[in-house]
Amino acid sequence: MLALSNVAREKPDARIPAFLLECMQDSNVAVRKIAAYEAGPWLDPEHPETAVKILRLALAVKSPQVRRDACRRIVASKTDGNYVNALRELLPKLREMNVELTPKAPRALATIAK
Repeated sequence: MLALSNVAREKPDARIPAFLLECMQDSNVAVRKIAAYEAGPWLDPEHPETAVKILRLALAVKSPQVRRDACRRIVASKTDGNYVNALRELLPKLREMNVELTPKAPRALATIAK
């Protein structure tokens, strides 16, 4: 997944975000955690919707590590305008998150709520 994400940074390919989206169904928490963190704006700069789908799934899982890495990706990617605009659909989910279970959620919320 990391290698594919690095490839996407040089040459976006619609198959890469589609693969990461599939990884969100994996039973291994580590796989879902990495997929969430790699759901950045470089995957498909013209169409960030798949990256947002990955993050939406990541924010909905029970694993705090997966939710944390989704929030970390949101915060780390705050400079990309199209991506941040697409992320705004996650605002309701971030607002309802339990801060005790997902302490990174307020920073992610602040990043995209501006």
